[in-house]
Amino acid sequence: MNKKITKLSVGLIIAALNVAEVAAGVYKWVDEQGIVHFSSKPPADERVAVDVQKKQAGQHEAHPQQMPEDENGLTGVDAAFAANDYIKALALLTPLAEHGNPRAQNDLGVMYSLGLGVPKDLREGFYWRQKAADQGYGLAQYYLGLMYVNGQGVPRDSAEGMKWLRKAAGQNISDARFSLGEMYAKGEGVGKDSRQAAEWYHKAAEQGHAFAQHNLAQMYASGEGVRQDRIDAFLWEQRAASQGDRYAQYGLGLLYAKGEGVKRDYNAAFNWIRKAAEQDYPLSFDFGSGWKMGYYAESNAHYGIAEYIPKEDNINTWKERLTIQHFPPLWGVSSPEKTFDKLKVAKENECPGLTTWHVLGKDENSLLYEWQSQSCLNWPEQHEIAKIIYGKDNTFILHYTVKTYQMRAGQRAKWVKLFLDAK
Repeated sequence: MNKKITKLSVGLIIAALNVAEVAAGVYKWVDEQGIVHFSSKPPADERVAVDVQKKQAGQHEAHPQQMPEDENGLTGVDAAFAANDYIKALALLTPLAEHGNPRAQNDLGVMYSLGLGVPKDLREGFYWRQKAADQGYGLAQYYLGLMYVNGQGVPRDSAEGMKWLRKAAGQNISDARFSLGEMYAKGEGVGKDSRQAAEWYHKAAEQGHAFAQHNLAQMYASGEGVRQDRIDAFLWEQRAASQGDRYAQYGLGLLYAKGEGVKRDYNAAFNWIRKAAEQDYPLSFDFGSGWKMGYYAESNAHYGIAEYIPKEDNINTWKERLTIQHFPPLWGVSSPEKTFDKLKVAKENECPGLTTWHVLGKDENSLLYEWQSQSCLNWPEQHEIAKIIYGKDNTFILHYTVKTYQMRAGQRAKWVKLFLDAK
């Protein structure tokens, strides 16, 4: 690995964004203007949420009622938005919108919805989007649909929202097609229907929508809404990953690790997981250099374990090993501290009096600890630094283990620091 710092990520989704079932479902995220989106993943940060809106202002959409840009001032609007000069953009857009230009109306709706150059006002944003949508402007129809579905700037009306989303989808707005897929997948505003979800995902995926490609890959992998086909799952995941989608990159890495739809290849698995890590895929830490994947396994898609070893080592003769496990909350306990207590009791019951334990740090969602063991049963002498991390729906445990009762002080300090920073 050439980078000085590389982050490895193992699929933890940020709890505050209401993420739950990546493989089969859908979750919601709220953008800066309060509109709830149905998405295969949340935006990476707040700026992405804003950009989802800003991209409309300045995104050109062919429309029979729209005059050439140089004649209606929209070129100036584009330049104003590019310069973040919202006062100028507002001055240019308002007369155009009032004279019925649908793109100007949509852009003005964006400005009011986000509070760009004007006080934030969802109702006013809805008003201008409605005008553009009534003229057949697809982007406005898409957002109008979401606003109805979520009751943003207008009373909630799922049926009306679906109507506008379908109109936008009929104009080849891929985000609208994707949103319809998400809504059918979850049963939000419409009866849950995996087959319909897959159909809408497929329409968006064929247009190159990376989120849709990733979700479609997950459906082919599980056989939900479509025939199960691991080769198709691999091909769609590959398409999404090649577009830089970090979730798909991680998913593609797992497919290589499991040998599903493609020949098992741990090197390819590691490389795709590393690509996702470089984009700060959640549950990240400084992975360092010189490692390779030596083993991966899953059980019923609920439990997973990945083992990494130094490049020069063999998985059966390792001297040091990094292990990442993920599973549903252990033993039904509600905190990392209680999970730690259970792990400690289980180990001490197997080898009474031969283990020592220390808690190195803890907070509400994680606990860092170390334990050492003398030779016992089939265990060699070992010293381990580990961290339990509670996500919204899964527990993760990171382990760094060496086959010695006392690792070197510098080595210990390094991994304590790495795991303290893990999140």
